Amino acid sequence: MSPVVLAVGDLTVDQIFATFRDLPAWGQETEVDRMEVRLGGNTGNFALAAKRLDLDVRCAGPIGNDDNGIWITKELERKGLNTDLLDIRDGSATSVTTALVREDGERLFITLPGALTKLGEMLLHRSFPAAELALFSGWCQPPRVRKEILHDVFARLKAAGIKIAIDLAWSEASWNVRGDVLEVLSKVDFALMNSDEATALTDEADLIVATEKLYAQLGDGAVLVVKNGERGALLRQSGKPSVTIPAIKITGQVQAVGAGDSFNAGFIHALAAQQLDAEAATAFGCDFATWMLTHGRDEAVDPTVIASLRRHDRWDKSGEPA
Repeated sequence: MSPVVLAVGDLTVDQIFATFRDLPAWGQETEVDRMEVRLGGNTGNFALAAKRLDLDVRCAGPIGNDDNGIWITKELERKGLNTDLLDIRDGSATSVTTALVREDGERLFITLPGALTKLGEMLLHRSFPAAELALFSGWCQPPRVRKEILHDVFARLKAAGIKIAIDLAWSEASWNVRGDVLEVLSKVDFALMNSDEATALTDEADLIVATEKLYAQLGDGAVLVVKNGERGALLRQSGKPSVTIPAIKITGQVQAVGAGDSFNAGFIHALAAQQLDAEAATAFGCDFATWMLTHGRDEAVDPTVIASLRRHDRWDKSGEPA
């Protein structure tokens, strides 16, 4: 049987507009080549990517009892994902995010939170089934959710033998309460974030310095992964110096929306299903994210193909073809 993974956080309707060279000024207009509407949010993106790897993902997050909420539920069911833990909120709109994609793949996001503001309330009362690991992402960080609520749900899950991972999201409000965010990180087994979030949270421009500063705040035995785009990821774990895991080089332009969530899916699959160590899991996460960027999230994938990229030395340590 596939390991059960809880995916807790934001389920949204994503509207992706691509591609921009420059944003228009107020009162002006610009045109794009394409527009896509799809299930998203960090939790939605993770769930769909993890399903490609045949993880048994159970999504928990608040959505509205509206057309968008119905669409999200049907989309999860269509992909074969369990919807028993969805928290359907009467009188709340389902969250919608608009992503604008620049020509080089960089993105900006505009979000209507809607039902996501009820996430903390959901966590106070939600009971969870047995699982190997729970990934908290998107909105699961102070001040969007109070640290006391997160501490409580983490304690309940750990008492049931469930490991805790958290993936931070960019939030100016969170950097203003960094003490609370760091306190939450101290309670998890796996802390995941991107390089911008790591430097913003620590107020350190140097990523290595930021990584060491963050790792000092984590609990005993915790693993820290800082995702660094085309450069791969930086891994820090107990008893070992930080190590950079390079990403496979991609030629041409790709749409990077959801790349970090695909990394999370590969990383967690490697830990829970393949029983790999943190360094090998980080490499698998990088390679799976690259595969998703170049193949799309609807194409069938064989995990052994992803694993073979490095095992067969098809890529050198710089990420270039060998």
